[in-house]
Amino acid sequence: MNHFNAKQLENFPILVLGNKSDLAGRVTKKEVANRLELGNLKDRMLKVEITSAKTGAGVEPAFKWLVTELIKSY
Repeated sequence: MNHFNAKQLENFPILVLGNKSDLAGRVTKKEVANRLELGNLKDRMLKVEITSAKTGAGVEPAFKWLVTELIKSY
């Protein structure tokens, strides 16, 4: 995020994936957002999705959201 200035990020959707949801001790969306201090990005399109590459859980909806937001942005 530090490599972009505020103007460049203005219409830039941000997708944060928390992987390994199939394992014990997995984190929640809220925990991911808190740990990454995503509350500071209130003026950005932002989605946190908990996924599992192993089972595929959450992967498709996350990327559908990203593609939809990218299309809307441009």
